[in-house]
Amino acid sequence: TEFMIFGTKQDITKVSELSDTVGGNKIMPSSTARNIGAYRDAAMNMGCHVNNNIRSCYYQLRAISKIRKYLSFDAIVKLCHSFITFRLDNLNSLLHKLPDYQIYKLQLIQNNTARMIKGLRKHHHITPTLKELHWLPVPERIQYKIILLVFKCVHNQAPSYLMEMICPYQPTRALRSSSHLLLEARKTSKKYGERAFSVCGPKLWNSLPLHIRQKETVETFKVALKTYLFRRVYNVI
Repeated sequence: TEFMIFGTKQDITKVSELSDTVGGNKIMPSSTARNIGAYRDAAMNMGCHVNNNIRSCYYQLRAISKIRKYLSFDAIVKLCHSFITFRLDNLNSLLHKLPDYQIYKLQLIQNNTARMIKGLRKHHHITPTLKELHWLPVPERIQYKIILLVFKCVHNQAPSYLMEMICPYQPTRALRSSSHLLLEARKTSKKYGERAFSVCGPKLWNSLPLHIRQKETVETFKVALKTYLFRRVYNVI
């Protein structure tokens, strides 16, 4: 039996020295815990979640690459979306503002997947290939997920615990920005506080052009948002 301990390494060491048993089983501390598919450690830096995700994605990538020559282009793309892209997108809103080296590990998976689909060599420039496949890079996919959650909060289509974190911007006097569908941007004194949904959500939402914030349905908003992010990252006019 394992349980999660949030604290320093010294705290974990002290608890590990205890010899408590329940029902004949010795209780041992664990450095990581899994909650709704997300792995977390005592430092809450999502490093264990990223590493487990990478391990799973590369396992699937190697398996798909072995049958690549027997499949059509459309079939291989669907397989990659089902077994690799799905894992990159799952719970990726928790990865906002992680260190660049952790995001880069996930980006390498997407790059290698694109190379496998196109049959390219290891050192082939990948940006034109991602653009051809119409894939958003990992950082933009994270932003896409967060902004989509904000849209659902604004239109009362999200869980109440998320909607409570979003507040419309209400200026103290009449301003033109009052009709721009802006949200109240919260400030934090801690660097890791910028990863909170209540902080990063309104900030990303307010950075969108007005015509995107004015979309009324999820379908039209998703199309407009992806187009905007795609054009921004690949400098498409």
